[in-house]
Amino acid sequence: MIDIDHFKKYNDTFGHPAGDKVIQNVARCIKEGRRNTDVAARIGGEEFALILPETQVEGAQIVAEKIQEVIHTSSDFEHPITVSIGISALSGADIKAETLVEEVDLALYKAKQAGRNCICVFERSINEKKVE
Repeated sequence: MIDIDHFKKYNDTFGHPAGDKVIQNVARCIKEGRRNTDVAARIGGEEFALILPETQVEGAQIVAEKIQEVIHTSSDFEHPITVSIGISALSGADIKAETLVEEVDLALYKAKQAGRNCICVFERSINEKKVE
């Protein structure tokens, strides 16, 4: 899950047309940073989801870093933009969309708490859930 940092403040400062342009440019950067097999979608407001089929956490981190780099180096933004990214991975027979959304949401929240403009991974242990 990818969230544009401080988007409300950006919108309030530069206006809704500028905010709309940022959303469009972030979507383009996500498209450029993803692989051909990955599926990107806007899930509301300033949040995007990126589904990476048959990808381990390490691969997801590489894609997330590439997306952040594309955003950081893009000349399409009139003012600096950063994104926070949460990552979770599920495999096997217990795959449930609700679980994935819950876990990636926790990871994204942790990225926001860590100061934004970072990537956090949901880590599963045998007895408990934790985010690192």
